[in-house]
Amino acid sequence: MLCRMSAALEHEILAIAAAAEPRGASMGEIVDRLAVAGHGDELVEAVVWQLLESRYLTLSGYVQRRLRQRDRRGVARERRSYEFTLVPWSPERDGRTEST
Repeated sequence: MLCRMSAALEHEILAIAAAAEPRGASMGEIVDRLAVAGHGDELVEAVVWQLLESRYLTLSGYVQRRLRQRDRRGVARERRSYEFTLVPWSPERDGRTEST
């Protein structure tokens, strides 16, 4: 875990991910919700990465976002962006991802 001060933030992140099961919550959803609650974006992102590294969170899938923009000539362009979804880690999930 990052530090004692971030323990409450860690619990909030894990609660958001757990509430979104089985689909999971995207990192963007987590950061947006907690930024509105007054947490700094970079801190939330750092804590999410720490939870992933510590195996308190794991990847569960992804969401695809289609972003539409106009280029300099006014021509509409579309591109895709993919964002992983996160859920709390569990031994059962870990067992499903390992080969036997």
